[in-house]
Amino acid sequence: MTPEDILSTAKDLVSGPRAKEHGDYRYLHSRVAKLWSAYLDTEVDPDQVAMFMLLLKVSRREFGEDNPDDGFDATAYAALWAALSNGSRPQDQEPETNDAASNMNPTQNQYFTTLCNWETEE
Repeated sequence: MTPEDILSTAKDLVSGPRAKEHGDYRYLHSRVAKLWSAYLDTEVDPDQVAMFMLLLKVSRREFGEDNPDDGFDATAYAALWAALSNGSRPQDQEPETNDAASNMNPTQNQYFTTLCNWETEE
């Protein structure tokens, strides 16, 4: 497989059915960053989430069984990291919304909202 093939597959991952399934990557990475920040009690940025996920894929390749998808996923996370690090959309383009909360029952939605808005007291 050529580098061009790998980049094409990674492009499909960040803009194809998986992207539609998970919603807007900016929203998703921002939510994960808030959850990780609360859990770790230290600030985590959305671009760091993408980098950490890339490193997870590298680690799996290093220590796990051979899985060709890890390389595609790592390439996709590198693209997301670059986009999040450098501003992910032109100023005049409206972000897509993610309606993930509507798929949750009221208890899940309340719990998720509480986790995402939780701030630690010092």
